[in-house]
Amino acid sequence: MKFALALFLCAVAPLMSSEPLNVTAGASVFPAAPIAKAAAGTVTAPLVFGGLGDQVTEQPWAGKVVLFDRGKITFAEKVLKAQAAQAVGVIVANNVPDPTGPVTLDPSSSTIPAVYITQADGAALKLLAGSSVRIGPPAPPVVLPSPAGHKGEYLASDGEKWIFVKPVPAIVTGESVALGGAVSYSVTADGTLPLSYQWTKDGTAIPGATAAVFTIPAAQAADAGIYTCVVTNAAGSATSNTVLLAVK
Repeated sequence: MKFALALFLCAVAPLMSSEPLNVTAGASVFPAAPIAKAAAGTVTAPLVFGGLGDQVTEQPWAGKVVLFDRGKITFAEKVLKAQAAQAVGVIVANNVPDPTGPVTLDPSSSTIPAVYITQADGAALKLLAGSSVRIGPPAPPVVLPSPAGHKGEYLASDGEKWIFVKPVPAIVTGESVALGGAVSYSVTADGTLPLSYQWTKDGTAIPGATAAVFTIPAAQAADAGIYTCVVTNAAGSATSNTVLLAVK
């Protein structure tokens, strides 16, 4: 997953969202109430705590979601101050342990999303300052691909999607062989059938060596070298680790 903090801002409009809203930070999800006349939308950005928002000093809020405590100045003043500092979203935490009620920016409106959360959730979010947070409707569930036809593979994420990955085949190595002696190497691989095999020596494909087991019945000096096996199916190919054959 790449953790370069990226900003994703959807088209916004100054209206009150009818959808349920959440503030999500990692595995923590906090229910949120919409603030009327704030822009609707979904935004993901680093979280910064802005106190009550009444300080006049320059604030490093650009590109961030600002968490304010309620009080001292109005909701509209907090949101518009953050917007003027190029913040991309606002969260206001209640200053009393009461449920969040309907609030509004009236008579103002904003071009950035703003939501309202409880005092307890605000205290929990303050501990996550610096983390990436998401404001918006609940995120859609992650749909994992079907494991059918992927025996021996495992799921991994590239940060954008889930994909099947084939383990690198493991070679079972043999001992160094005496001149004229027999040597046999084998490779094990699981994946979507059919699987094809190609053994190589010093990077060059060995004609006819296209099975999971490769045997040299009577090793000669010219057989000394580095051997690998490339296993291929419709999804791609994987190369085994190398083995060095020495002929005594």
